[in-house]
Amino acid sequence: MADVALLADTQTNERPIRKVDIDRDLGQIADLIEVCFGDQMDEDGHEYLRQIRRAARDVRQIMWARGSNEWVAMPMHGYVYEDGDRIIGNVTLVPFLKSGKWVYLICNVAVHPEFRQRGIGRLMTVRGMEHIRKQKAQAAWLQVRVDNLPAIHLYETLGFQHRAVRTLWRASAREQFGKIDEKITVRRQRGSDWTQQKNWLEQTYPETVAWNLPFKSETFSPNWWRRLMYFARAERVESWTAHIDGQLVGAVNWAETQFHQESLWPVAAPEYESIVMESLLSFIRQKIHTHKPVVVNYPEGRAESAFYLAGFHKINSLIWMEAPFA
Repeated sequence: MADVALLADTQTNERPIRKVDIDRDLGQIADLIEVCFGDQMDEDGHEYLRQIRRAARDVRQIMWARGSNEWVAMPMHGYVYEDGDRIIGNVTLVPFLKSGKWVYLICNVAVHPEFRQRGIGRLMTVRGMEHIRKQKAQAAWLQVRVDNLPAIHLYETLGFQHRAVRTLWRASAREQFGKIDEKITVRRQRGSDWTQQKNWLEQTYPETVAWNLPFKSETFSPNWWRRLMYFARAERVESWTAHIDGQLVGAVNWAETQFHQESLWPVAAPEYESIVMESLLSFIRQKIHTHKPVVVNYPEGRAESAFYLAGFHKINSLIWMEAPFA
């Protein structure tokens, strides 16, 4: 769902675009997103569609959403493109607070396959950007697959700039673990590890991308009060470090979630990244004993052989793009 289905840069003579009407549009929007992106979705993506459909059937949710203000991070804000009474185009606008300022994520730019090559995707994106400007947000963001060259070109012509390229890796519970290198010692995090570990976390998951990931480096701080709070709430947080000849060379972090897949946050010293990554990912997969798939969002092109050896496969690589507004 993070990717954007835009296949042309042509124009249309009419602009039957209007704001989303949550009383009647949510079901059609879910159907359109499924047609456009269903074969790319993981279980969390399909759960997202189920949530939209539940909201479409639940009068209480619709009444709450209707009364909410602009700054509610739910997929209720956006625009649709109609062909008669049929919704054949959509753009969803999701506000986020980033570094104390509001930005928007443009997502679900979907055009029904029967209506592509008509410039509808461009019109929807432009309309979304106009909305964001009127809200005086700091920037618009979107994510696009690295192989979607027409979309990348289109976004560049609309003022979007490349900010990062990230790869999503995934391993199911059925897939084999890799090996833990005999030169590496893995142990629980200690307070003396934290300064270097935090530095690696902030380099690997920088603020440029962390605002739209379920990630906060403070979650893995060895602060005793924070750990007591997690224990009281029966929430599992794991942080393990890797050492070679007594030298800290990497770490892997995990905080239990209610999502349909679990996120891991591995880091490593650059010179040891490949050997450490396979060992840490294999270790943590055995340690957490989850039946859910596990995923890692990691800088594109780094330690790829280590991910494959640890039992992961590549889901996609996305370019994160930003259009800053004055």
